[in-house]
Amino acid sequence: MTPPHEQLVIIVTAERGPLAVNLPPSGTLIIGRGVDADVFVASDDASRRHAQLDVAGLEVTVRDLDSRNGTFVNGEKLAGPRLLRFGDEIRVAEARLVIKPAAVGAATAPAPRAVRQRHAHLVTQRTKPGKRD
Repeated sequence: MTPPHEQLVIIVTAERGPLAVNLPPSGTLIIGRGVDADVFVASDDASRRHAQLDVAGLEVTVRDLDSRNGTFVNGEKLAGPRLLRFGDEIRVAEARLVIKPAAVGAATAPAPRAVRQRHAHLVTQRTKPGKRD
């Protein structure tokens, strides 16, 4: 088991409030509104495959996947892959995501693939009917 100080979480904040989700020790996670997204954002302003997180231990890199509306880190539109620092804010449509070390004893959900269906309660509502990428 990974010691708590080496575990990372992503805090996803959308219209219905925040949710902390454990990140895997390594791997790739997709953020978007597609049914196969690891972090689901239900907004017409999000592309189906909007952005990607690459996790390698305590290093997390974010990249935009040629999304229609762009991915932002701390208010700056991504032009290429970016190594994140704890506390950086990623914005995908109306959703805000922050990577941080897990707090000892904090309540978190399992890694994203295991909780994809549970994310539906926290994501934003569709804002522009009929608009698709």
